Amino acid sequence: MSGGLIALGANLQHRGSGPQDVLLSALSQIHSAGLGIIAHSSFYRTPAWPAGSGPDFVNACAHLDVAGRTAAEVLSVLHGVEGDLGRERRQRWAARTCDLDLLAIGQQVVPDRPTVARWMALPAERQQGTAPDGLVLPHPRLHERAFVL
Repeated sequence: MSGGLIALGANLQHRGSGPQDVLLSALSQIHSAGLGIIAHSSFYRTPAWPAGSGPDFVNACAHLDVAGRTAAEVLSVLHGVEGDLGRERRQRWAARTCDLDLLAIGQQVVPDRPTVARWMALPAERQQGTAPDGLVLPHPRLHERAFVL
């Protein structure tokens, strides 16, 4: 079994469902897409960041069985679920119906250690306007998310 970790978040309704129900739907869709849900955390209410950017989030994290899948394939599944649940990518860190972040897959480092280190060291004032061109694993903000830790 190969394990992947994801963060889940929502702070907007989707088709009349509140954020927690949206996240439960996301977990169900992830399972239906062939990624096993090994375990998931409780749901936590966390303030939107940056402050004032929207309503509080409902967050959780999950441990997935991603055996036989590449990081790109897992990310593709997550983006498909986000889209099905109304996610629109207009602005970084905006309010959203569903946010699924791939945090880690086993011990993989993608694309390489120097790139991960550079993104982890990015100053807070540059984080909102700067995003990587591709997937970075482990997720550079993993250690800043209390609901994941």
